[in-house]
Amino acid sequence: MRLALILSVQLSCFALSLNGNANANANANANANANANANEKVDYSKVQSFGGGVSQQTLATTEEVFFEHALSSDDVVGSLNHFWIGGSQSLDRSTIRYYIDGETIPSIEFFPPLATGVGQAYPNASSDIPQFEQFAPWQNKWFGKGGHQTGWSNNFMIPFSKNLKITYQGPPETQPGDTIYMIVRGTTNLPLHVGSLPVPDSARLKLYKIEDMKLNILEFVDLVDIPEGNSGFHFATTMSVASDTNNYMEGCFHHYTDTVQDFPGIIAGTGMEDYFDSSYYFNAGLFHGDYSGCTHLSDTDGHNGNSTSWSGYRVHEFDPFFFSNGFRFEWRNGDVQDPTTGLKCTLNLEGEGEKLWDPRESVLTAYIWVYLF
Repeated sequence: MRLALILSVQLSCFALSLNGNANANANANANANANANANEKVDYSKVQSFGGGVSQQTLATTEEVFFEHALSSDDVVGSLNHFWIGGSQSLDRSTIRYYIDGETIPSIEFFPPLATGVGQAYPNASSDIPQFEQFAPWQNKWFGKGGHQTGWSNNFMIPFSKNLKITYQGPPETQPGDTIYMIVRGTTNLPLHVGSLPVPDSARLKLYKIEDMKLNILEFVDLVDIPEGNSGFHFATTMSVASDTNNYMEGCFHHYTDTVQDFPGIIAGTGMEDYFDSSYYFNAGLFHGDYSGCTHLSDTDGHNGNSTSWSGYRVHEFDPFFFSNGFRFEWRNGDVQDPTTGLKCTLNLEGEGEKLWDPRESVLTAYIWVYLF
């Protein structure tokens, strides 16, 4: 009885100690966050919200202006923080354009699904127009899909220093009576953050795209190639691939954080599913996390010669790839193994290594989001 009582008291004291330490750590973290926020010295009297919406607007195949906002002479910086779109199915292949600070060529131009991390389910016998995965509902901190038809949303921070113009344009297959609903919101004069990352007021988000590029077996492709003299960080990736097998997923990813870094650079992914935080050709199926996801998968067996397609996203909030003098991000359509070491991702010359499985020609679409400053 006495031993049990002593043990009980000791365990209770240990639990109290743990709780006390946890509370102390939580309070310390809260104080640190409060101090960090205080150090930013936000003058909330100058913070304003802006936004706009359109309901049941007829969708046209011509480019139409949806929203414009200009900063006042007292404003320091503005940022668009939320986008949502719903309506007719043709919106999936409608083009949304953001013109930042008087641009004549938009630095951000996208299809809503691909801006939400969802790629194309490529044409089949019943349609010659690529369709997008419609699985819903799902949502994370960056984007999501809330409806079985459209309902796409995106919360990427898009800074500007003068003005912002947003347009929309329906695809050629738009039908009479097709409609668009759209909402955007933003703020002025708040310190700029990309999730947990503070960024300078000069930061600008730019979207680099590859659309329906045909790749040969074992071909390397630069998903983005930013010339020297530019600095910033790689923020997010969406990829969509179709092929006769899934063996393109063996392809490795290589980050080069300046323009002269040699192969293999930083090995960012030892295969498709590895870069996108899954395993074994995404054999667990679809998932939609805050920082990675598999948003479309037509076949989990990559060795049977069937036509397959896949899409996924990766957000680098906690593992950003910073660069100060240019940047390149490379992927290979399939890969080879070094017969001497047994390793992948280490050979890049034509004819080197042993081809892994049976990769075929592939069709690639990719959206690479980069903050420049």
